[in-house]
Amino acid sequence: MIALILAAGNSSRFAGKNKLLLPIRGIPMLQHVVHALDQDSISEIRIVTGKYDSSFRATIFNSKIKWIYNENYSQGMSASIRFGLQGIDSVSVMITPGDMPLYKRETIMRLIMNHQPDTISIPTFENTKGHPVILDNLFIKACLTEKSEKALYATIKKNEKHIVLIETTDRGILTDIDNPLAYDLLKDA
Repeated sequence: MIALILAAGNSSRFAGKNKLLLPIRGIPMLQHVVHALDQDSISEIRIVTGKYDSSFRATIFNSKIKWIYNENYSQGMSASIRFGLQGIDSVSVMITPGDMPLYKRETIMRLIMNHQPDTISIPTFENTKGHPVILDNLFIKACLTEKSEKALYATIKKNEKHIVLIETTDRGILTDIDNPLAYDLLKDA
């Protein structure tokens, strides 16, 4: 399995600060995500970057990381998803935004252990869907060819009968840091 972290956003709501390098409990937000994904069954952690590529490379370290610079990062998340999925020969890929630093390593293990072939696995907390999402190879190809501006969402929607929901006790699968208020509330969580 390969993990794909989407980290090409501009952090436009953060007044020029790279939100993914802001500290949560003293550690950069993106490093929390990398740590949670550093599992034995994940062979590679691909991080799709954009504007902040060089600052990520200078700050975030893990031997499994493969950095992927998307020069078209301003085209949005779907462009980064497609870019990051290119050339993946893996049976499955776990996709997550980089601004979700609170889900637990145990949750990632649970997702991996409960993922079934030829499915899309989505974690839930109290019946609400969250991240990261696992796509098998067939759905990786569908995502690459999807014409919608929301490639991952459209691929999931078109393949609902292949979705496996995996209930968790981890509220972190729903918690993304989209604005400074969310960061202020969670930075010491």
